Amino acid sequence: MQNQVHVKQHLDLTRTFLGISGLMALVVGVLILIFPGQSGLAVMQVTAVIMAAWMLISGVVYLGLGVFSGSLSGKNRFWNAFLGLLFGFGGFIILFNVKETAAVLALALSVTIGVVWIFEGVFTFATLLSVTHKVWGIIYAVVSIVAGIILIVTPFIGVIALWWMIGISLVALGIVQLIRAFATKT
Repeated sequence: MQNQVHVKQHLDLTRTFLGISGLMALVVGVLILIFPGQSGLAVMQVTAVIMAAWMLISGVVYLGLGVFSGSLSGKNRFWNAFLGLLFGFGGFIILFNVKETAAVLALALSVTIGVVWIFEGVFTFATLLSVTHKVWGIIYAVVSIVAGIILIVTPFIGVIALWWMIGISLVALGIVQLIRAFATKT
C-alpha cells in the first residue's frame, strides 16, 4: 500500500515537472514568435552586457589579487594581475562591440541548443519503455532531434531564422510536453 502511494507521488511530481516545462516552453515560444526581432536582439545584447560585467568584475578581482595580495609569491601575483588585465580587456571589447558579441553569442547558442535538443530527444527515446503513452514520447523525441539537427546544420542562415526556429520548436515541444503531462496516468 505504501509503495502505491510512493509511486502515485512520483507520477504526480513527474506530471507537474512535465507540465511546468511544457508551459514555460510554450510561453517563451509564443513571445519569440510575436516579437522575433526585438526579443532576439534584446536577449543577445543583455547577455553580452552581463558577460562584459562579469569579465570586468573578475578583472578587478584578479588585478586586486595581483597588486595587493601579500601572501602570494611574486610569480603568482604577476599572473593574477595579468589575468585581471586580460579579463578587463575582454570586458571592454565586449562593451564596445555589443552587437558583434551578440551575433557570436547567437551562433554559439544555436549550436548549443541544437546539441541539447538532440540529447533530449535521444534521452526521450531511451526512456520510452517506462512511459504509458509512447506515441507522444516518440513525437517529442523526433521533433527534438530534428530541431536540434536544423540548428546545428544551419547556424549562418541568420539570427531571425534561428530565433523563429527556436520559437516554433518551443511552441511544438511545449504543446507536446503539456499533452504528455496530462496524459500520464496516476
